[in-house]
Amino acid sequence: MVINIINTYIKISWDTYNIEAVRRLGIKGKKVRPIVITFNTLGFKLNIQKNKHNLQNTSYYLKEDYPFEVLIKRKELQVQLQKEKDAGNTAFIKYDKIIILTNKNPPQKQSSKRNLSESPEKLHPVNQNVQQTSKQPLKKNKGDMKNYITQKPKLILAHTESTQRQSKTSDYNTE
Repeated sequence: MVINIINTYIKISWDTYNIEAVRRLGIKGKKVRPIVITFNTLGFKLNIQKNKHNLQNTSYYLKEDYPFEVLIKRKELQVQLQKEKDAGNTAFIKYDKIIILTNKNPPQKQSSKRNLSESPEKLHPVNQNVQQTSKQPLKKNKGDMKNYITQKPKLILAHTESTQRQSKTSDYNTE
């Protein structure tokens, strides 16, 4: 019966190997008696507690099983819990203690980008020339591309000089 309820309402598929023990509380009689279920793994218990909202419109409910002393302590803490919530603090009861979070500011969105650095104030007026750092000399093992490129022969330049001479002599002849 317990397996059918969990499979149909909570919509978690499981079998009897996930249950360690099942027992009913109270004396057999006309009153409704709660059922205590012990699970093999904590993860399965947490999974059922996360999905217990599926039981809202049914006659079934889920609760955590606490010792009698802790239940009394939790009832006493309910008044203080309500005062803290009215004051605007986030508060909840964990086992037999009240936890109060006083952080009223909403958490800021954390971005994965780094903040931009601000530029330093200008120390020199804009009109003055700022000296640039000198260029570092080339490393010995680093090759220069000019060493690998062959230059054109100087013969072309000589050819152009001879053509210029011819054009000058032709200018003299035309006059």
